[in-house]
Amino acid sequence: MRLTHIKLAGFKSFVEPSKIPFPDQMTCVVGPNGCGKSNVIDAVRWVLGESSAKNLRGDAMTDVIFNGSTHRKPVSQASVELFFDNTSGVLQGSLANRNQIAIKRLVTRDGQSLYFLNGSKCRKRDITDIFLGTGLGPRSYAIIEQGMISRLIESRPQELRVFLEEAAGVSKYKERRRETQTRIQSTRDNLERLLDMRQELKNQLDKLSVQAEQAKQYRELKRDERLLKGQVAVIKWQKLNAQQQQKAAEIAELEKQIRFFSDAHQGHADVLSALEAKLEQDTHKLEDTQQQKHRIHTEIIRFEQQKLSAQQQKTQLQADIDKQKQAFKEAQDALQTLQHAQTEFTEQQQAAEQGLEQAKDALFKAQSAFESSQATHKAQQAKLNAGQHEISEQRQSLQQAEQNLKQAELSLTHLQANMSEVAKQIEQQQSQSVTKELDAAKAEFNQLAKQMAGLQSQAKQHAVALDDAQTSYSKAELEERERAQKVSSCKANISALENVLSSLTEDVQQTLLQTLSVNASDAAIVESALLGMTLLPVSESTTEHGVWNSIQAPREGSVASLLQGQVYPAFLNQIQLLKQGQRFTPEQSWWMAVDGEGNLYGENFRVSKSKQTSVGLLTQQTQLNELNTELPKLIADVEQTKVQKAALQKRLQAAQQDVESNSANIHQIAQGMAKAQTHSELLEKQHANWQQTLEQYQQKQGSLQAQFTEQAAPIAKQKQQIADIEAALELLQAQQIELQTQADEQEQAYIQAASHSQTAQQALHQAELELQKVQNTWQLEQTKQQHSQSVLNSALERLETLQQQLEDQQLPLLECEEQLMILVEQHQEIEIQLEQCQAQKAQ
Repeated sequence: MRLTHIKLAGFKSFVEPSKIPFPDQMTCVVGPNGCGKSNVIDAVRWVLGESSAKNLRGDAMTDVIFNGSTHRKPVSQASVELFFDNTSGVLQGSLANRNQIAIKRLVTRDGQSLYFLNGSKCRKRDITDIFLGTGLGPRSYAIIEQGMISRLIESRPQELRVFLEEAAGVSKYKERRRETQTRIQSTRDNLERLLDMRQELKNQLDKLSVQAEQAKQYRELKRDERLLKGQVAVIKWQKLNAQQQQKAAEIAELEKQIRFFSDAHQGHADVLSALEAKLEQDTHKLEDTQQQKHRIHTEIIRFEQQKLSAQQQKTQLQADIDKQKQAFKEAQDALQTLQHAQTEFTEQQQAAEQGLEQAKDALFKAQSAFESSQATHKAQQAKLNAGQHEISEQRQSLQQAEQNLKQAELSLTHLQANMSEVAKQIEQQQSQSVTKELDAAKAEFNQLAKQMAGLQSQAKQHAVALDDAQTSYSKAELEERERAQKVSSCKANISALENVLSSLTEDVQQTLLQTLSVNASDAAIVESALLGMTLLPVSESTTEHGVWNSIQAPREGSVASLLQGQVYPAFLNQIQLLKQGQRFTPEQSWWMAVDGEGNLYGENFRVSKSKQTSVGLLTQQTQLNELNTELPKLIADVEQTKVQKAALQKRLQAAQQDVESNSANIHQIAQGMAKAQTHSELLEKQHANWQQTLEQYQQKQGSLQAQFTEQAAPIAKQKQQIADIEAALELLQAQQIELQTQADEQEQAYIQAASHSQTAQQALHQAELELQKVQNTWQLEQTKQQHSQSVLNSALERLETLQQQLEDQQLPLLECEEQLMILVEQHQEIEIQLEQCQAQKAQ
């Protein structure tokens, strides 16, 4: 199979449709720079499935479309079609009988890329599958471009292996193997997920089974509840109906009594009217008197409240006057005290000012001595700090050198111990024959895989059996519910019809309605012909009210021919039964006629079924008889369905148990397979990890050995530095002792100067405090004196105001007491009138 020619249209520089032939097995594309040699190679690689725009010398896949020039407009799509010669029959499958194969790729501006195989749309994978193992591909050795030969010569063996496998046709099988392994791994992952999902669904199914059983019990109890409610409703209706009849009788009796008493008291209406008019006048008069009494009572309460308020104000004013008098007296006493204190504070202020001047002189002298001693102490302290800092630096350098030495020795010792341990473990692992364990694990995995295949086949069979059992059980359950509903409906209809018919025939032992036996389809015809006589009682005597046996045989073509039995009115033999389409013709032998719809026809009348007064009692009685016949059959069907349902339920439970057992076995074997595979992979990884760890420890040992050698020379130098530091440290310690003695002497002098300075400062501070205290006390007394004078003036004004208010309150208080007395007298008079009115009303 070889490439014969190429068709290009709109691809890079080939804006016009172009055809490039390849006549020989090896074809070279040559030409000047910019003529499109690389574009031809890019076109071949692009059609064969190249998906990287970078390898096509572009930024995006749409860059292969001609983008326009100064004289040409850009095009909207690019297409390249390759034609291959397949006369040798290299390709297999559906393409083996084709001598020529055409592969085309088309891309548009919106990024849509399409592939065509012999003119039919296909996938990119279909194209790549065709050329697997043939040496053709987007990056295969069959396309030799600039620099490729040098890359082949300089490539590593692993890179050359790819080209050799492609030439030998091995790459096709390796690609299929990789895809198969990917699908197997995906299938394993899906199997694990399905097992987990199955376990979860099993747990949910158990819960749903319990809920389904509860729902089933709920439906049965609900059905019983509806039946019991219907029975209770019927009982209540019967009880209420009896109560209604009893109450109706009582109402009729009471209406009789009302009419009797109405007739008896009709003559007293005039007297009663006069008494009512007088009673109404007395009532109006009584209401006016009560309103006047209420108004006067309200006025009395208001005046009492005003009197109480005035007394309270008077008491409050008297208390305010006493309080202001007391405050005025206290203010006068405080003013005299402040005047005496003012004189004493003036003398204390003068003494404090003299003490302050003396304290300032003592402070100045103490401060001069303190500054001198402090300067000396700072100089001595700086020398001491410098010595201590130098000693500290030397000690730190000594400690760092010792730590570096110990750390290097510990690292070397620890690494040697670890290497010994790793070497022992590797030897032990190699002696345990890891290869045998791997072979045993793989054999176990294959055995479990066979068992898994057998169990999966059984699982499918059990699943089919379970579906059949569930379907049969669902059908039986649905049939049981339908038959139970029919039984309940039949019982409810029987109960309703019996209640209706028994309420109509409760006073008669047996009626014509109960005696007649007729088909349900003919009940409406017979009922229309009976003319409302369905409730006649059946009698054996011809002298009583009712109907008795007919001695006449049923006449052919009459309504009587529809009846079964001899108890019926004889005139039914004279009523013609009209057939469909037949008209009634008045004759002497027929009194009237009835059609199949129940319409009555006479010589000069017609009664339609919709206008008759009959309520369909015979139809209801016929329905009742049919329901009583049908009910035992329905009950027997329900019982038979329950037996079938119980058998199907046992079958369903057995199928579920088989499915659960099989699923548990599958889950167990799947876990064993996963465990065996994990154990095999773990052994392989463990062997590789030990080898890698040994190599790392060997490299680390060499590195630490070199590091230890490098640190040996600095350690000797650090030991010499330590000796020099120790000598310098002894010299510094001697200087430190001398400086410490000088510092102690300076510190003693400083303490004495500070003591003198502190004493002088305290004296100065005490004097300033005394002076400030005197000044504050003086200002406070001045403020108190001004406040007391203001309070005194305010108290005098308040006292005059309160006295004036007290005099003003005396006059309204007297007026309120007078009005209160008058209102009390009016209230007593009104109460007397009210008692008189009530006495008259009672008479």
